[in-house]
Amino acid sequence: MDPETKWEYKITWACGASVQFHYTEDELARARYIQTSARTVQSLKYPIQQAKVSLPVLELPQLLEDVSQADTSRNKGAALIRLGVSAPRPYHEEVFLLIGAGLRSSDETIRGMSIIAAFYSLYSELRPLLRSLAQSDPLTDLRTRAESILAAFDNLGVASE
Repeated sequence: MDPETKWEYKITWACGASVQFHYTEDELARARYIQTSARTVQSLKYPIQQAKVSLPVLELPQLLEDVSQADTSRNKGAALIRLGVSAPRPYHEEVFLLIGAGLRSSDETIRGMSIIAAFYSLYSELRPLLRSLAQSDPLTDLRTRAESILAAFDNLGVASE
């Protein structure tokens, strides 16, 4: 993150006409990551093979396992954020269930980090859980954060349920 502007560092590389790699230094997630996007899954096959030579590539099965294997609240929250960043579009049932469980957690650290994961996922199906947190979470900070994510969903056009 740029210390003066507080903007995240983001760089995008185009690999041909249909594949892009997006590098982000994300202060909110407290992580650096690279995401890929492509017109088709098949067009990612070769670039991903090449990336695996130099970069640790986390695919969805590993990200799902990381959530269940997390040994502390902070590790579970970080795993949920990585899962949210990587959430398949438009919807993936297991990703939804894990982030939803985080939003319902009795652990405030996990709930707070799950709100961030919900934002990254852009799953409109999480709106009812976010609304519930915004209305009744015992912590003012988490209520405010959930309200902010719902407003961001509105601004981004993430459909209402």
